[in-house]
Amino acid sequence: MGIFSRVESLSLLEKGLEASSLRHQVISNNIANVETPGFKRGAVSFEDELKKQLKNKRKLQPAITNPKHISLSQSQSVQPQVIRVGNTFMRNDRNNVDIDREMADLTKNTLTYQSMIEQLTRQIGMLRTAVNEGRR
Repeated sequence: MGIFSRVESLSLLEKGLEASSLRHQVISNNIANVETPGFKRGAVSFEDELKKQLKNKRKLQPAITNPKHISLSQSQSVQPQVIRVGNTFMRNDRNNVDIDREMADLTKNTLTYQSMIEQLTRQIGMLRTAVNEGRR
């Protein structure tokens, strides 16, 4: 894996961490409003857009006509979006927060965040090793 591949990987991890952090805030807000009449749960849309962008990356890749050109990261344009899920409700007061679902989502998000942090730590460690070994 080349240095620019690592930079792209770090960029993707950064975006994933941003999305995971936002998702944690949204889930926490959902849990805090579980008893609020009329409250509609929030959700974060990110992974599907990122997959589409990465799938189309080959088609959208700019031409590199000089070895000094740096390829542009297309993942930078993908941003996590908060959406309100308003087409369902769980109770007569029109609140659609299911505490069991939110707690499961929170656990899943925490595990995802931790795994991305571990991957980021590994990537930075590899770059640090390359820099330190290059000095010798």
